[in-house]
Amino acid sequence: MKIKYYLGILFLLSSLSNQCQSIKFNIKTGYNLSNIEYNVIVNGSSSSRENHNRNSFYIGGEMEYPINWKSKNDTALKVGLIYSEQGNTYFETSTIINQINLPIVLKKRMFNDFFFLAGGYLGYIFKVKDSWGTTLNDYTNFDLGATIGIQYDFDFGLYIETRYLYGLTDILKLEYPESLIEHENKNRVFQVGIGFNF
Repeated sequence: MKIKYYLGILFLLSSLSNQCQSIKFNIKTGYNLSNIEYNVIVNGSSSSRENHNRNSFYIGGEMEYPINWKSKNDTALKVGLIYSEQGNTYFETSTIINQINLPIVLKKRMFNDFFFLAGGYLGYIFKVKDSWGTTLNDYTNFDLGATIGIQYDFDFGLYIETRYLYGLTDILKLEYPESLIEHENKNRVFQVGIGFNF
């Protein structure tokens, strides 16, 4: 009985070891073209203001775990931790929002070495600075959104990617219930960058 028990543990450890060897780790960096979708809601009616983009960058790393064993390098789950500088500008004013994002995306081969990326991200906002005097206390720390993108893998480990982050949560807490005015701020970020798999 004990022999079967030890053999079972050995088989489990062996399987986990084989799977861990298939996991890829990467570092990446790139260019952020970010904006904030800004809406003012008065008595239930919404109006938006067109902001200008902020040029910045992102940097971080990801883990890529293959989930389709029958087809080599066909499908994988990517989970990462990314420092991302976001926000927007509006003529002479600007809003700086820096956050840590946790992207969770599915990577699926389209053809050759091109892959489609789809999933979402969780964000933690840790720095806010703008020209109107609002502070981090006026924002939520939590951001949630959807992500789509395209990635091209080279044979020697390098890859290039482009992603679009579509924020779903209102990150601004400022409200004026006595005047029935609400503000809605949602992140919009276009990214293009490079990475390297180890």
